[in-house]
Amino acid sequence: MVTPRLQIARQNFKTMCCGLFWYSQDKQQDSLSNEFTKRKWLRIFILVLQMAPILRFADALIYAIKSRRAAYKRDQASQRMYYSLMLKEDSDAALLRIFECFLEAAPQQVLQTSLLMRQNDQLAIHQLLSICSSIVGMGWCLAAYQRAVRYAQQNKNNITWHGTVFQVAWHFLVTLSRITSISIIAYLFPYWTVLACTIHILIMTTWLQLVDQSTFCSQNKLAEFFFSLALGAVYLFTYILPVEGRTRYRYALYYSTCGIQNVICGILWFLFVDEEMRISIYFYPVLVISIIPYMLGVVFMLMYYGCFHPKVSVTLSVSFKGDDVEVS
Repeated sequence: MVTPRLQIARQNFKTMCCGLFWYSQDKQQDSLSNEFTKRKWLRIFILVLQMAPILRFADALIYAIKSRRAAYKRDQASQRMYYSLMLKEDSDAALLRIFECFLEAAPQQVLQTSLLMRQNDQLAIHQLLSICSSIVGMGWCLAAYQRAVRYAQQNKNNITWHGTVFQVAWHFLVTLSRITSISIIAYLFPYWTVLACTIHILIMTTWLQLVDQSTFCSQNKLAEFFFSLALGAVYLFTYILPVEGRTRYRYALYYSTCGIQNVICGILWFLFVDEEMRISIYFYPVLVISIIPYMLGVVFMLMYYGCFHPKVSVTLSVSFKGDDVEVS
């Protein structure tokens, strides 16, 4: 059986490779790729240290400074170019953060939760708070990604803070339920859980390759497949759009499938858990958390799309007032 440390190391390696290849491809396609060449080895060293999101944020800051300098010089063309690059780097950093959360942190939370349930008499409040805070961070990560993507798409309205609050609640509740459901099955049937998760990832990868194929890495079929595979692993816990388009039917299919999986996990927990756990104070709370938060998360999702999701596209215009820049 793969040890926890080896499993975590593998996930870290996947994230590092994804960030390294992604960054290299972006800079090869970038009109400012000569800047990448000058600092190539420093950037690669930072990526190997698994600091890809930090590197993206640093580049976003550099582009923001250059955009501000262009604004001082009244160079509107350069200002627009650097402003667009800043938004792109910010959205890319947010996506890398999602991969980091759901390829590294989420599997660790599943492992930690299933191990803690095996020593339920020693389970402490601070351990539960640690797990919950990590899942809250995942919810915020997804909401921040949606905001960053909207900012980068300058022909669309941005998400309001009210909408962001509903998104955080939606993703937190769904992720909490998914991690709990997978954890209880890992507690009951560890080997079957690995098989079930592998099948889920392969199905999602096939779906991405055949139906929702992303334009990312489209020039390299092998890289495109591994990107779909990584995204399929993220789909164990949550769903993010790989391409632009209508979301209703995709969400309906994904959340219905995962909802059925959660219910099955709850039923298996109720039927096959050992007697020691059945008489503990965690038996019913775990059963409830595996199902009810998922339903509440779907309700928050529907409320967000019904009341707070931006529905109107906007026309981009950039104007200068003194040293300030207005985008409307």
